[in-house]
Amino acid sequence: PITADEFREYFQACKPTKSWPEKLAVAFSGGPDSTCLLYLLNKLLSTDTIDYSLPKTLVAITIDHSLQTASSQMTKRCIALANSLQVEHLVLKIPWSTPPFSALPPDGSSFENVAREARYHLLLTAMRREGVAAIAFGHHADDQVETALLRVARGSAEVGAAGMRACRRWGMGFGSGPQNVGWAGQHGMNRWVVRPLLILPKERLVATCRENGLEYIEDPTNFQPDVAIRNRIRHSLESLDSLKSRILLDMASRVSSSANEHGHQQYKSMITKEEEELSIVRLRSAVRAISEFVLSLEDKVTIELANCTRPSPVSTIFLSEDALARVTDNTVRLGMVRRILRYVSPFPWGSPRGEAGRRTSSLQRISDHIWQAAGRPRTKLVAGGGVLWTPMSITRDGTMKLRSGAGSSGEVGWLAARQPPMRRSGARDADAGFVAPELDMKPNPLELDITPVILSAVEQNSEDAVEILYDCRF
Repeated sequence: PITADEFREYFQACKPTKSWPEKLAVAFSGGPDSTCLLYLLNKLLSTDTIDYSLPKTLVAITIDHSLQTASSQMTKRCIALANSLQVEHLVLKIPWSTPPFSALPPDGSSFENVAREARYHLLLTAMRREGVAAIAFGHHADDQVETALLRVARGSAEVGAAGMRACRRWGMGFGSGPQNVGWAGQHGMNRWVVRPLLILPKERLVATCRENGLEYIEDPTNFQPDVAIRNRIRHSLESLDSLKSRILLDMASRVSSSANEHGHQQYKSMITKEEEELSIVRLRSAVRAISEFVLSLEDKVTIELANCTRPSPVSTIFLSEDALARVTDNTVRLGMVRRILRYVSPFPWGSPRGEAGRRTSSLQRISDHIWQAAGRPRTKLVAGGGVLWTPMSITRDGTMKLRSGAGSSGEVGWLAARQPPMRRSGARDADAGFVAPELDMKPNPLELDITPVILSAVEQNSEDAVEILYDCRF
């Protein structure tokens, strides 16, 4: 079982800010993972009255998916479990077919992604309603392995194979606005997700529940491989013969060898001889090694960006070519590109689309272009994320100019800025009396007609200033 002191250490390690918010939410499904988490959190907060940095209260949030006939029964058991712990409890039912939610997915289909987006949408709704800034999930080390294998199967490199983070910003969510399920917008930028149990194997969570007489619910879909990709991976965890598992283990050995060159512990020394025979234990150790490597990589990226960036217009990043030349590690280069895309891209912060789909091939293409060999012509590039990379130079007086060749004066480098919207060719044909319908369906986003707003203010004899937000950061 997990001891109180052990849990306290893991919990404090994923603190999002200098102190915890007064109220902490817990995503509570009633399963062994979230039941264990809720119990340990409740015990910590009720017994520790000295540490004022801890949250003061908890609220458990249960989402009723209405996807199974047993959903209502599972929800009732969640209510009983929360009441037995004397923890405030909320139940939100997904209103399928009510915008922005889609229709109820048919039974037997792979509805995991649809259900996940709907679940996260309601969790954020509850957090906003309760004024909660952070939510804890019961994800554990075996979930980490599943996530890593799933990402490797989709072509992810080390950053994806590192799995979930113990603490991360919620982000702007999915889609492009409130009309999309999972959209968070600005409300997701000051809220956090924490996972205190991420380093622990599932059997220890189950042991904690049994040791303390906690009744929990087993989700029957966890044992149906046809329901979702994640469940199919879950059923193949015992086999190290699969290609995905071998890729993950090879990746762990590679990054650990790299870390060892800098004085860190090798992956091989992290597991005992006995553990080498246990596939799930080896995979846990592999993901942990990759995760530690990526955390170290993020620190290096932060340092190199500070060395390479120069003052530039808001929403842009200017990189000095001389400083870039001193960055020779390709993994650090890719990390820098990804961080810049996340900042500059017009797509939601934290979304895959805002990071070139998180495709290694796209990130590598950008890296190869801006760290290109001397003597090659510098040209503009767009390779994902809606970000335009342009060769520029900064003169002594701070003026930024398009770099025309090797003889450009001042400090030369690359400017990452939003890609301007493409002009529709149909508009150029208007004088000829023809506009292709498929090219004339959407207005040019760079053109904003403010006439109706001005006329409305005049008609109302308004004395207040008329404010119009015009986003033209290109």
